Amino acid sequence: MKSPNALSSVWITLLLLLAAFHSYSQTTERHLTRIHLNQKGDFSLLKDLELDLATHRIGSYAEVVATDDEIRQIHERGFRTEILPVDPPGTHVGQYRTYEDVVAYCQYLAAEYPDIVMLDTLGLGHVWGLWIPVLKVSDNPTTEEDEPAILFDGLHHAREPVSTESVLYILQHLLRNYGSDPQVTRWINEFEIWFIPMLNPEGYKYLIDNALSSPWWRKNLSDNDNDGLFNPAFDGVDLNRNYDYNWSSGGSAEINSWTYKGLAPFSESETAAKRRLALDQKFLLSNTYHSYGEVVLYPWSELADPPDKSLIVEIAGEVASRIQNTTGTGTYDFEPSSGYIGYSKNWMYAVAGTIEFTVETATRFIPPSSEGIRVAENNLQGGLYLLERAEGPGITGHVLDETNGQPVVAGVKLLGIDTDLITLRTTDTLYGRFWRLLQAGLYSIRVTADGYIAQNVNNIRVNDSTWTEIEVFLKPVGTGIDADITRKADATPMVRVFPNPASESVNMAFEVNRPMQISIGVTDLQGRNIRTLANRIHQPGSHLITWDAKDERGERVAPGIYMISITKDGDIQHARVVIFDP
Repeated sequence: MKSPNALSSVWITLLLLLAAFHSYSQTTERHLTRIHLNQKGDFSLLKDLELDLATHRIGSYAEVVATDDEIRQIHERGFRTEILPVDPPGTHVGQYRTYEDVVAYCQYLAAEYPDIVMLDTLGLGHVWGLWIPVLKVSDNPTTEEDEPAILFDGLHHAREPVSTESVLYILQHLLRNYGSDPQVTRWINEFEIWFIPMLNPEGYKYLIDNALSSPWWRKNLSDNDNDGLFNPAFDGVDLNRNYDYNWSSGGSAEINSWTYKGLAPFSESETAAKRRLALDQKFLLSNTYHSYGEVVLYPWSELADPPDKSLIVEIAGEVASRIQNTTGTGTYDFEPSSGYIGYSKNWMYAVAGTIEFTVETATRFIPPSSEGIRVAENNLQGGLYLLERAEGPGITGHVLDETNGQPVVAGVKLLGIDTDLITLRTTDTLYGRFWRLLQAGLYSIRVTADGYIAQNVNNIRVNDSTWTEIEVFLKPVGTGIDADITRKADATPMVRVFPNPASESVNMAFEVNRPMQISIGVTDLQGRNIRTLANRIHQPGSHLITWDAKDERGERVAPGIYMISITKDGDIQHARVVIFDP
């Protein structure tokens, strides 16, 4: 017979297990929930709960994905809710392309249109290391040209495959019409157009492989509790809360929340990869696709107006007016973001200098695929408007050294418009080029660079249709010893590695505008040397170096991930490349 103390211990253990199970069920069971509001502003009374918004379209009600505990707290604050029906598990998920299908389709397009498509790997997933495919479309896709760049991306959130379809539909439309449609041909010839079909491949693969129902799953697969296992109750980061703009004020700090923002801004490999590309390319415009809500959201929010608000609202309205809604009764709405926090579009505008819009497509997370394809088709014209608007009007030009004509990395501030709320816009490193979309009118700019005398250019007239071109020549602050502090563009942009993944060979393309020592080597992930590809001075111009996936002995390397290290005058860059069997 057990002692009373032993029995008490057993009961305590059982109670703790029951409490843990109750806590787990409250954490993991979620419902698509409609919160009824007297007016839109009432939703701000729930802001501190950091609810998972199903749609950012808020009016007489808001729709959220909420736990039982969250629903209880909503009721305690006087709101009425109703649980909305969701599709049975796997009903529509299996109708969409798998992760492998998307990668294969990207590879097909790159092979079918090699003259205008470069397929690359933006980065790797946070846990499984899945490739994040990215495609560049241009008439010289492997060369960094003096052209404006535009971005389309999808699938920040795993449960939104319609966003991937929307990105791919724009991509295939451009490729199929190049050479026959004069407008499409002009865009591809004059722009660099980038596509990221799925930023969150691992979260999506988890959703697809497990045939999860709407509204599950949202986040990536980050191991928040560091136990080496994936636990949907505690793991994963909301990628669209992981950007470094008011990061501390938005998203949840609780790891079990579906809006968990991560340990730090850009803690996730997926968002860090987009950050690298955005800062390198300085995109003029961008659409990031989500679902659902049929609304175009622009930066920032009702709490703060962006310096370019008039222009941003104009473009948002034009994009929305070109997208037919699912019922065919009208077009998308447009409005500011629901939060002044670390969303992608807010960071892209404030820090990277890109006017980005969140396009909330569809009327539910995962509609039947036939409806999803119609949504993608309906979004085509809204996406193409970004390319139309990239033709101007605005101010563009180069900033050059007055003494030698070399490009200068300089800040370009729009006087009377730009404020300290945004990061100073700068010229690119290769050409000293800047682009600034504007509405028609008169503008003045101030150009500054370390080691140069600042210069104002006043009363620049912008017409209502095309770019206004200017050239700015900056004078160094002095000669002799003073000249040593001048800082010019050193022609060291990100080396482009393609195709990636690769089976037969990998190319490394880069440009230099002065004689420069270039060393390129390949190592495995343990740092062991595999091959030295270059170690010499390269003259100004475009260069292409190819690795045939063989080691120093001429033997083919095993499939896997390899590191390419590029050293340029002491500046080292690294790129991962995936080699797979043909």
